[in-house]
Amino acid sequence: VLNGRLEGYEIKSDRDRLDRLGRQMEQYAPLFDRLTVVTVDRHLERVRAEVPAWCGITTVEVASGQMTFTSRQPALPNPDWDVLAVLFLLWQAETVALARSHGMSRVPRDTAKGLIHRELSRRVDHDTLRVDVLDRLRGRRWTPKQLGLF
Repeated sequence: VLNGRLEGYEIKSDRDRLDRLGRQMEQYAPLFDRLTVVTVDRHLERVRAEVPAWCGITTVEVASGQMTFTSRQPALPNPDWDVLAVLFLLWQAETVALARSHGMSRVPRDTAKGLIHRELSRRVDHDTLRVDVLDRLRGRRWTPKQLGLF
């Protein structure tokens, strides 16, 4: 979810196994401002053991066709986000545009994203970069192909 921050939700249903949850948390931790695992009661203790302390946990119960969500642990701000991981969410053209907006006017369009990201992270405040990335993500115009529609 892209609002004033980048919020992630990982859903683990009653039919899911939790084998990958630890690896997923390692992948998600550098990216999200807040992260919540939505699961069922039977997974609650294992989820608590696998997620970082700042990660939220919400359980869902279905009874008589009604879903009830219960917050078991509120999502807190992520203290461990990584500016380079967040920058990698950008497409190449977005990366070049971001660099140019921060005074890197001589960036060739075919420069590797990672090189541009490292230079941006040295030159620009990380919180500013995060806001810039979220603005660009919100402003994306997706093609049907990018959305997997054909």
